[in-house]
Amino acid sequence: MAEEEVPTQLCAKGDWFLASGSPVDAAACYTSAFSLSTEATVQHVKSLGEAGLGDVLAVLEGWCTGQSWVPSQAGSDEPAVEAPVSVGVAAVFLSALSPGNLTASVLKTDALLRSGRHQEAVSRCNALLNAHPSHSLALLLTRALAWVLSGRHSANGVLDYMQAFGKRREDTVAFVVLHQKRDLPQIVRAVARYLSLHEGQQERDGCAAELLADCRRFLSLVAPRGDGARPFEKWRLAESAGSPELATPPSAVDRSKPGKVKGASLVVDRAAALTAGGHADRELIHHLASAFDGGASGRPQAPHGALELAKRLVEARFSEYREAVRRRPDLRSDGDAELLRPALEVLWLVAHVEPEAKRELEIRLADCMLLCGDVQGSLRLCQRLIASDPTTYHSTILVLRGFCHLHGGELTRALEDFQSILEHDLPHPGSCVKAMCGRGLVRMLRGSPYLTALDYITASRLRLDEVALFVKSYVPWNQRGLLYKVLQEEGQKILQKQSSSPSATTAIRKKRSGEHGSQNPSFKEGYS
Repeated sequence: MAEEEVPTQLCAKGDWFLASGSPVDAAACYTSAFSLSTEATVQHVKSLGEAGLGDVLAVLEGWCTGQSWVPSQAGSDEPAVEAPVSVGVAAVFLSALSPGNLTASVLKTDALLRSGRHQEAVSRCNALLNAHPSHSLALLLTRALAWVLSGRHSANGVLDYMQAFGKRREDTVAFVVLHQKRDLPQIVRAVARYLSLHEGQQERDGCAAELLADCRRFLSLVAPRGDGARPFEKWRLAESAGSPELATPPSAVDRSKPGKVKGASLVVDRAAALTAGGHADRELIHHLASAFDGGASGRPQAPHGALELAKRLVEARFSEYREAVRRRPDLRSDGDAELLRPALEVLWLVAHVEPEAKRELEIRLADCMLLCGDVQGSLRLCQRLIASDPTTYHSTILVLRGFCHLHGGELTRALEDFQSILEHDLPHPGSCVKAMCGRGLVRMLRGSPYLTALDYITASRLRLDEVALFVKSYVPWNQRGLLYKVLQEEGQKILQKQSSSPSATTAIRKKRSGEHGSQNPSFKEGYS
């Protein structure tokens, strides 16, 4: 049979199956024909009449809902139809036969999500939720996963999951376990992180307490269990949720047994080999998580070399991010945060197993969360760090908290944090430069362009490269253009004044010399 005749033959075979009362076989024939000849097959199936078309649509919706492969045709002699057709083709076919079909739309939205276009997936879900309010569960859970995978707004995803879970608990768990199984580790991490950051609110807010209780119940139903679950994940769920029944605690490992220690060391060695070989961060993180197994205390312990390896990965990802930011062609360009996702996961991992460096690691975590767009999560972590110890790395944390406030529109609080850093008795140079950038931005937003220029001129004279990198990283993208314009205009005014007044130029030079001579070389903080 000629290749161009195959679609016609498949449609005829589908008609026969449909007439014989076998709509599944008929739909398989039509879908195979559609993959070879789109328009002709759509016209043919639409001509079957309301009953025939309805049967085919029902079968296609079933395949799309179950995300299963379209079965191949038994007894077919044509090579073109020996292999099953993907559910993606079935979804496109369904959409062509029934434009706006909800089932096909959900599957196409899932395809956007899988291709990394998370914001598009969220926007499509929003539109579909408005158009189909009575069929919201799949759309709500798809949007929740898009939020979680985006990393920037994972808390929104947790709220979507809890909204669905509160309304239809069993259906929500079934959907997540069946359709989002491969993303369960990220979903679990997002919910556990939300719990750990909000656990203090339940004492003050009854609604928050109910939400956190739902988070724990959700995790208890969907979190991986048994031997296949990672020991670290099971410990962290119980730790963050404060619920002993939430997850089975990690099995006690007797560190006195050489075999156990050797096994952990082998995992670290393999992770190191993966790093040297340039393998994906995901596999590396998996091996590191396996290495941090629980000791007799039930808490993760770090085998020799694991922490250093984890820290090297974090530093490598931050370095890669900084270089990507420096290479941005446009001042308003945003993005590159995906480069920090592996560092974010590793920081969550090691901050729980290294008590001596816990505070420093959590500061890096708060920094990473801010850069990845989780402003509220970073703010809560900064608040907790300051409350637990108001002296150690105080200025560094205040910088982060100040920019969290600034991103949230809390200009007064942001200014208080930046001013506190600059008025410190033993200022830290890195923190002061960042604080001047932050204070200058607040002044710009409050209509004081000249003071803005003074802050950025002073900061640039101290650390020019750091100021440029900081503006591209921490200043909201939609404020960088205005900042550039303000600095350009004020700089021109200052230059014009200097050219018209030589004595002013001499005075400025003397002032600069005095400032450089009076800088205090003794700084309190070493973290910048």
